[in-house]
Amino acid sequence: MSGPAIRTAIIGCGVIGHHHARVLSAHPRFEVTALVDIRPAAADEVAELVSTGDGAPRPYVTTTLDEVLVRGGVDLVVVCTPSGIHIDIATEAVTAGLHTVGEKPLDVDIAKGRRFVDLAADAATRGIHVSVISQHRFDPASLAVHRAVEGGR
Repeated sequence: MSGPAIRTAIIGCGVIGHHHARVLSAHPRFEVTALVDIRPAAADEVAELVSTGDGAPRPYVTTTLDEVLVRGGVDLVVVCTPSGIHIDIATEAVTAGLHTVGEKPLDVDIAKGRRFVDLAADAATRGIHVSVISQHRFDPASLAVHRAVEGGR
């Protein structure tokens, strides 16, 4: 794969954020440039994890997405915070023109989940990609359900 690295900020450095950081930092097309968590120690731990080994630069750590937006140098925001606040973070990132991936569920509230869907539709008109993690979409059971729905069963 060629092209510049996709500079990524991970918002939320708990278990899921930790996993995203490991996977993205191991991929040649991604560079984890910023880590955001209300607990600086959690973000520092993840920063150490992704900056060892192949000489990758250490991501900067902050407690707010606002600082990331002011500082710049990010193309993609990955939202790994607890469910219930995904839409607020995604809205802020997309409003700033950043591609955004949210962890599932979209939200714990249907109205907020619909706001996430609307946000993605609006962002697409501006060339901004918004997505939600669906790591099981190609599992055999998921594919069987998909085929059943497509077949009208």
